[in-house]
Amino acid sequence: MRRALTTAAVVAIIGTGASAAAAASGSAAAVTKPSPAKARLQGRFKMAGVVTSASGVSGVHVGDRVSRVWTFTPVCAIGACPKVTLVRTRRHGSDTVTLKRKSAGLYTGSGSFYAALGCGSRTYGHGWLVPFKVQVKVTGAALVGGAVVATRVKATFVNSSRQNETPCVVPPAHDAARYSGKLL
Repeated sequence: MRRALTTAAVVAIIGTGASAAAAASGSAAAVTKPSPAKARLQGRFKMAGVVTSASGVSGVHVGDRVSRVWTFTPVCAIGACPKVTLVRTRRHGSDTVTLKRKSAGLYTGSGSFYAALGCGSRTYGHGWLVPFKVQVKVTGAALVGGAVVATRVKATFVNSSRQNETPCVVPPAHDAARYSGKLL
């Protein structure tokens, strides 16, 4: 009987020690967060934005809130890639741009798209050529299956001037926005 109680006490102490060790290692893992600077930028992100500058763009005003989905596709097999393809949804379509990694967690790229421009009684589908620059900063990361992946980003979109592709005379136009987003 005495031996059975002693064995039970040892098992209880070992069990408690194992639980304490597991809890300690779990808390250490919770404290050590993956660095966003080393994160792989990939996946679909729900982006919430606010227009920071707008002039001459129909229906766009400073302070407008916008919601978009941006999809990042890395061009390398593992890790933080030197290039990432970004597909940005817009109100009337989407555009694709290649982002280059400029520093740890920071990507930039430029591209252009066409936007409709109304003039008199006619609307030109490719009325504006809209060149733009995008900058994306990885601000959050998580360890997923042994890999560090981006979970949060901040971004800016800047169109400093639009090029009129119509025979119409229109005032200069531009717009810009800042975004924050999280992995879907």
